[in-house]
Amino acid sequence: MKKENPSIIKSPTTPQINKKLINQKNDHNSILIRSGILTPSVYVSIKEWIITFLFNTKHLFSEPFISSSPRDFWSTRWQLLINESFKELGYLPVKNLFVSIFSRKIANIMGVLSAFGISASLHEYLIIANAYTWTGEHFFFFMTRGVIFILWEVVFISNKSKNENTMIEKFLKWVLFLIINLILLPALIEPSMRNFDFSDISSISKNFVDYSI
Repeated sequence: MKKENPSIIKSPTTPQINKKLINQKNDHNSILIRSGILTPSVYVSIKEWIITFLFNTKHLFSEPFISSSPRDFWSTRWQLLINESFKELGYLPVKNLFVSIFSRKIANIMGVLSAFGISASLHEYLIIANAYTWTGEHFFFFMTRGVIFILWEVVFISNKSKNENTMIEKFLKWVLFLIINLILLPALIEPSMRNFDFSDISSISKNFVDYSI
């Protein structure tokens, strides 16, 4: 029997090399993958979602004070993080429901009112849950906003292209929209002002603690 020379260094076989590379790769995997909590594909999906959420998400507000129309204000400048939710939960379902029965304009109107209705209900719920009272002012505020949105589209947009607005017209619309905002603003802020003592932040947190207990 031929004896092996101990001074000769054997080259690793291909399976051994592959196994070593796999072990090295596993060492760099997340602990969530190594522990079996997440599969590599799920881990990658969550990682990509977090990166997208942190770096590609729209800003919450986009200079709402320069809005010259309700559409500009609500669609492109105000609460951009959640306005898609109102569209998906309110506008689109109701619009699709009514479009098979009524004209497209009526369906759009009902969809807009539905989206504002969901927003109104959410704000009313926050007041009821934290202050144990219902005033209806937030419902009035948002539903009135919905009606103004529709009337604005009928008066200013229906028979005129958006690109035909001159600077003077845009300025006048901005002034008109600002006046409307100032008139309706008390209905939005007064329920909170009456029920929370903003000079003492503990009074606000106390409502949340009491409600959760």
